[in-house]
Amino acid sequence: MERNPTNELRPATIWVDATYPPPAESRKKTKLVSIKQEGIDDENSDWVLINGVKWATRNVGAPGSFVKNPEDYGEYYQWNKRTLDWTNNWNGNGSTTWLAINDPSPSGYRVPTLDELQSLVNPSFVSYEFTTRYGINVGRFTDKASGKSIFLPANGDKVLKDYIYAKGATGHYWSSTVKGTQYYLLFCSGGVTQYGISSVSGPGDGFGVRPVVK
Repeated sequence: MERNPTNELRPATIWVDATYPPPAESRKKTKLVSIKQEGIDDENSDWVLINGVKWATRNVGAPGSFVKNPEDYGEYYQWNKRTLDWTNNWNGNGSTTWLAINDPSPSGYRVPTLDELQSLVNPSFVSYEFTTRYGINVGRFTDKASGKSIFLPANGDKVLKDYIYAKGATGHYWSSTVKGTQYYLLFCSGGVTQYGISSVSGPGDGFGVRPVVK
């Protein structure tokens, strides 16, 4: 049976026996019925299952929405803010968790936790490659078991209201939680040893959001 990740109703033709034991002339009767195929848990046009986490295939654009294409950079958010207005010397509003009311993710999604980001960069289960997709430098993270991938654009670091540092060379993506001074993902072209969880920048920088399914 064909996979149906959308869970939509599809017609199917099945053979049924009219009597039991069926005489020879009744063995090839047909009936058109509607059935609902079960969705495949690791297949969806909006998310991909990577190391046990359902990652969105696109970055967050305007608050509450995705960008159109997986290679689009998306918007730059300061930590624990839903809005795009720029606040100088922003400190995360004194919080150690990205509050749900401030989450810019679309409905059904949220900013990933630090543990979820760490699962994405776990080399035992996920491979990493800095590559190009539709002319944009991206980090490709591939589940070693399934072979499925997500692409995170190298969006850089918005350090000032009108200045983005290292766009196309590095990728910066927020976590919703903090452990010590670690709260975001940083990757670049230096190889697998050059990406991971970093603490170089602060909550006042503007990073991308690649959400996960709630």
